[in-house]
Amino acid sequence: MLPDMNDCAWCEVASAYAVHALPEDEVGAAVAHFTSCPICHGELMTLRPVIDSFVSWPTDILRPRVSLQARLARRIAEEAGRPPEFPPIAQGWSAPEWMPAAPGIECRLLANDTQRQRVSMLVRFAPGARFTAHTHAWNEECHLLEGDLWIDERVVCGRLCVQRAGQQAYQRPQ
Repeated sequence: MLPDMNDCAWCEVASAYAVHALPEDEVGAAVAHFTSCPICHGELMTLRPVIDSFVSWPTDILRPRVSLQARLARRIAEEAGRPPEFPPIAQGWSAPEWMPAAPGIECRLLANDTQRQRVSMLVRFAPGARFTAHTHAWNEECHLLEGDLWIDERVVCGRLCVQRAGQQAYQRPQ
């Protein structure tokens, strides 16, 4: 039986370390702990391929909308007592369209890496929407924005679902 990830208080620190969000002055102690804790070491090994896959995502797609950038720039400037500095606007880019995948299911393609055979997308499920069981030809990352999705377990809004090439995808009976 695998140990429960909640058995170690450092698991949250492992996640922050994995995405390079841990303050520099805490890295030494964290690394020392990770080398001696099988729970945290396992957590890091589990996170590594997921985080490595983010490197290939196009950063322009992940950038917040211009209206949000402007609001943040004004708020930061107000707090700093300086005039706002607006980030440059990406030229020639527009958000990908929502495409119907099945009745009640829409996808917005974020990345399609034919060389590595993987796809990343945003997904919306209307209430009661179902999909046909299928086998994934490529690795697929889908971030569920709306609705409930059952594969092997419930995937709730806001969760990232990763399916590997060759993996069966099916919905649990309702």
